[in-house]
Amino acid sequence: MDINQALQLITKKITSHEILMKEVIMELTHTTTQLDAVNYLARPMVREPVKKILMEQFNLNEEIVTQYSTQFKQIIPEQAINFEDVAQFESYIIVMINNKNDRYLEKLVELVDLSSFRYTDVLKKYCYDKILMKQNKELSNKNDKLLAKIAVFESMLKQANSEIKSLETENNSLKSSIQNLENKVSDLSRTSTSVKKVSTEEPKIGYSGSKTPQSTVNGLDVFSAFFNKPIPQKLSTKSSSSSSDEETDQMTYSGRAVSLGPSFGSLPIEDTIKMKIDDIIELVMNNLVQLAGCSQGAMVMAVKKSKTLTDVFNATKGCQKFMILYQLNSGELFGTYHSVHPTTLGVAVQDKHMFAFTLSNPFNVPTQKYNWLRPHEDAFKISETEVFIGGLGVFTDKRNGYIYDENDPVDLYYSDMPIQGRKIFSTRLAPKKFTWKEMVVVKLV
Repeated sequence: MDINQALQLITKKITSHEILMKEVIMELTHTTTQLDAVNYLARPMVREPVKKILMEQFNLNEEIVTQYSTQFKQIIPEQAINFEDVAQFESYIIVMINNKNDRYLEKLVELVDLSSFRYTDVLKKYCYDKILMKQNKELSNKNDKLLAKIAVFESMLKQANSEIKSLETENNSLKSSIQNLENKVSDLSRTSTSVKKVSTEEPKIGYSGSKTPQSTVNGLDVFSAFFNKPIPQKLSTKSSSSSSDEETDQMTYSGRAVSLGPSFGSLPIEDTIKMKIDDIIELVMNNLVQLAGCSQGAMVMAVKKSKTLTDVFNATKGCQKFMILYQLNSGELFGTYHSVHPTTLGVAVQDKHMFAFTLSNPFNVPTQKYNWLRPHEDAFKISETEVFIGGLGVFTDKRNGYIYDENDPVDLYYSDMPIQGRKIFSTRLAPKKFTWKEMVVVKLV
């Protein structure tokens, strides 16, 4: 080895020692307390010169350092997060790092809320990688939950689309059925209004006391009155001396003027008792609107299981004109029209425009107005326990009620009420109470 090589080797070693000395100085510079020294000496590998200097400087020995490290190893993260001293918490983390206990460090980060934990800065200093892992895991979990919700929404959307298609199919089928029914009604209407010439041998309608046939009774067109609505099943062809009271009533409606207002055929009771009330209302809505002399109508509520008579009262408050339809469990379906709504629960109102009508009855009496005859008496009332209709009866919140019987005939309260009509609203149901199935409010404008 020549002198140049020897000088290079010496220079290299000197440089190496200088670097080592600088590192030692840096390490010793940051070790200012006994706790710093213990934390430093608890590392797995410490340079002997540094170790010796620190132990001498801070009066430490191997036993103290070992015991210090052992005690921290026995502390679990759930205990460590409750340390009252930040230095103690920091020492715990350093010992866990020195012993490469990543499981405890990850658990430590997992246990705390970084936004409010008092030692978050210490965790960020020593466990920033673990914090990033936790945040990534939380984001992943949120993403998984979001994907799960999206999957649920997609499933619900598919189900909704399927139900929409099913409803569209049912709607088209219903439209077709309604169209067929309208065609049948139209055919029946054309048939019922087509009056053939009657020969002199046919039974005469509307005889007066004399034997001379006449076309009017009480100044009204009898042919128009009878042929614009279903003809009564019995027409009197006997002499006046043998005619029964019922036949006379069917011919002359007890001598009173027959209503010339709108009239519609009644619905078969064996059909309506099986139908949903919503479907019935949709079927007869045009007739109801025409009967009331309005332009349009809509069902605003039906008394379901969760509804009360107070709900009926509240529904009528928003209506200038309205109808209430009542369906009994025995099948009868009738209603009342009102132009005055009660303003106070349990207080009756007067209504000179009120009328009653039938939609479905066992006698096939057509749908027409029976006008209220007592405008200065209580016509209508809704309370928490009952709906009162003047001259007709009472519907209770227990879904039962009663109809006035023949001891107080309904035709004393309503005009143009034939015998069969009186049976609808009285004799058939009295004296027994009835039970009702549906009560519906229809708003009219």
